[in-house]
Amino acid sequence: MKKIITILILSLMMLPVAACGNSEPSAGSAGTGTAVDNAGPQANKQPEDQPIIDDPADSLKREQIIGLSSDEVSAKYGEPEAVTDANHFLIMRYDFPAEGYQYPEKVISIDVKGLTDSKMLAQLVVDYGEDKTADSYSIFYMTGSEVMQYRVTKDGAEEYPAGAD
Repeated sequence: MKKIITILILSLMMLPVAACGNSEPSAGSAGTGTAVDNAGPQANKQPEDQPIIDDPADSLKREQIIGLSSDEVSAKYGEPEAVTDANHFLIMRYDFPAEGYQYPEKVISIDVKGLTDSKMLAQLVVDYGEDKTADSYSIFYMTGSEVMQYRVTKDGAEEYPAGAD
């Protein structure tokens, strides 16, 4: 719960500069993914008198993680639940569970059962490059009855069913 509150606070602080995603398909995009075009900071701005209540996946989608160091990402989300450092490429997983739930796996994996049972609200997996900054990241979450993956790279973002990867 503490992480969710932290994310909500961070997302409120970042709202004036955060670029909100647009999930319309781009022309010529291939595969099952949907390209996401960042429409700018004013695209989906809430009126100031309305509270902003988001789930972790929506808050994470507004974050700018590409180019951050692992220390900067950990400062935002706390200690990762799983870390792999193979061949000088670092991968970290951050979990955003419902209150009282903990995914027991300490390897880089997705809690499909926890997501489908609404026990895991979202998972963030960050990949770091040779320069030790975030090259890409994926957010896994449920929408309806499907586990979705929102993947961000230096070239942009795509959103698609997690099984389509």
